[in-house]
Amino acid sequence: MKSQGIYCPAKNQESVEKIADADSDESLKRAVGAAFVSGECISSGIEVPVLVDKVSRERTSRGSHYYCYVRRGDHERLCSAAPSIATVTQLQGERTGDFTVIADNEKVLVAKCAEGGRVVVEKGKQWRRRSAVFLGVEEPVEREVPPDKERAVRDGCKGFDF
Repeated sequence: MKSQGIYCPAKNQESVEKIADADSDESLKRAVGAAFVSGECISSGIEVPVLVDKVSRERTSRGSHYYCYVRRGDHERLCSAAPSIATVTQLQGERTGDFTVIADNEKVLVAKCAEGGRVVVEKGKQWRRRSAVFLGVEEPVEREVPPDKERAVRDGCKGFDF
């Protein structure tokens, strides 16, 4: 599920279908507003994507697609309109690698990625990079990298580590 995605418990699929069937910006705003005001749907409110399992592609009576799934590590079935869901490959394709350095000293560099997530580069004889894109869901991937700060962080933020 993309960062800042909208999801609804599967019992509220009707709200997701209204969002998926919206045919204008105005009808989309109304459908999303109604889903939020009723409490049937919420925004993920997260900065980074969340891995999901057991994904099924559903179709509304008007032919629009949406997806139902279970967040990794959870049991509740949720549904989202198609724009809230993406594959890892799609997400990697959208990542620019841009970042902001949060801390940089003789032992470690910590950067916040523009598209979400953090990259930590441990400096030493062999530099190691840890990316935390799916925080709280998957352990950060750690790998050896060349001692080139710009390249190590940019590659991590592009998503090569997930």
